[in-house]
Amino acid sequence: MLSNQRAQRPSTLCIAAGKSGGHLIPALQLAQQWHNEHQGGNVVLCTYGTMLDQKIYARYPFINKVQSFSFTTFIARKLWRYPIIAMQAIKATWIAWRLLRTTQAEKVITTGGFVALPVSIAARLLGIPVEVYELNIHPGKAVQALAMLGAKIFAVFNETLKKMPHAVLTDYPIRFTQADIKSPSVARLELAQRIPSAIPLTDNRKTVFLCGGSQGSTYLNELMIKFVIARPDLHNSMQIIHQSGTVPDRFIEVYTKYRIPHLVFDFHPAIAACYQAADVVICRAGAGTLFELKFFNRPAVIIPLVAASTGHQGANARAISAQMPELFTTMAQHMLETNLEAFFDLVAKYLRT
Repeated sequence: MLSNQRAQRPSTLCIAAGKSGGHLIPALQLAQQWHNEHQGGNVVLCTYGTMLDQKIYARYPFINKVQSFSFTTFIARKLWRYPIIAMQAIKATWIAWRLLRTTQAEKVITTGGFVALPVSIAARLLGIPVEVYELNIHPGKAVQALAMLGAKIFAVFNETLKKMPHAVLTDYPIRFTQADIKSPSVARLELAQRIPSAIPLTDNRKTVFLCGGSQGSTYLNELMIKFVIARPDLHNSMQIIHQSGTVPDRFIEVYTKYRIPHLVFDFHPAIAACYQAADVVICRAGAGTLFELKFFNRPAVIIPLVAASTGHQGANARAISAQMPELFTTMAQHMLETNLEAFFDLVAKYLRT
């Protein structure tokens, strides 16, 4: 009788990701694929529980349980944080061990980040297989550590295999399907219905989509304002979709002042329509954004973010620009700081074509 009850117990998947859409969204997409193949199965999410994480995973109703963790930010120079982080990691590993044991998870899937470590260590202690998806060219420290622990590694860039030859090449887990593809005019109509604006988009202007909203969005936000002010000759022929990642009132004021049709918002789930309504996209080089641009075949000006935790973006951008030079142009931020006109001219070229 007991063996029959175990056989009838629904399958359970644990996913570990968070703190950024770049980690969490593809992990949830992988969970969605698993859930579609395991009808009645349970999905447990281990994440950080930030406001951004909550906003993202709230759109995935198949998640049965969420376990949030809190970790002190690791900074190499601040040695006094090491004992705190170590204690937090030990505690998280114990919580994850109990969670995985209680839910009888059959597999852990993670896209990296610090939260992946305690959850994956707990899984290995319980003999549960771990699958890690490295979504950038350069493997992160957590992914390298998990590879040494025997986790199965999947990579979405060919270049990653040079650093991790035992990784398996796979497709990026895009959250969209062919059913999401639509014409620019239909995409603009959808956006008009979902995002209010005092000066709505039209079909007789060229459209810029500034895709900010995460790390580094402040620089892109200011760049868009500078472009608008520097190119008054384009005010009557352009319109702007602006995902600001912050309070959008200031940008609305500027676009309204120059009578430029616009849609401005901090975050919005209608991102597929934003891509497809655009004649050119201005963005950072997170892997998710790059592969979504490739999926929708949208031209883009890519400005990689350069920071301690995002050094991979430059490599991502160069690789995908080399694959599709007719679609993507990469511009280094440090070059723009001394030659903004090059950026202005490139965007203007798309708007005049």
